[in-house]
Amino acid sequence: MKGKNRTDATIRFSFAANRIHVSKAVLYAIGNPAYIQIMIATDNTTLYIQKCMERTRNRIAVPHRVYSDGVAVFGFQKISFAEAIRKRLGWDAKGVYRIHGVSVADDIMAFQFSMAERIDEGRV
Repeated sequence: MKGKNRTDATIRFSFAANRIHVSKAVLYAIGNPAYIQIMIATDNTTLYIQKCMERTRNRIAVPHRVYSDGVAVFGFQKISFAEAIRKRLGWDAKGVYRIHGVSVADDIMAFQFSMAERIDEGRV
């Protein structure tokens, strides 16, 4: 799937910039959170994004403008996290990868690493 569909519940890793983008569809699916947590299964097969209500040190703030501004996107830069994912999965350091998520609870979405697709191939 090469087309860009903003209604898909996806995450995207842009490793050249060490950026992670979470689509608004993911945020809406888990209840429009002010904060999220990202967790990885112990077997390294799945990434989970969960709505975060508690004050924890590893939560990530979702700016309010993401919900109020139609063109705003939710992307953040976590260099060590992006680098760890890339190395763990053997992905290209300049690559851009997308994973479609599935809802596993009202406030959690799962993203199977085995379902990732590289979406930057052929770009100049």
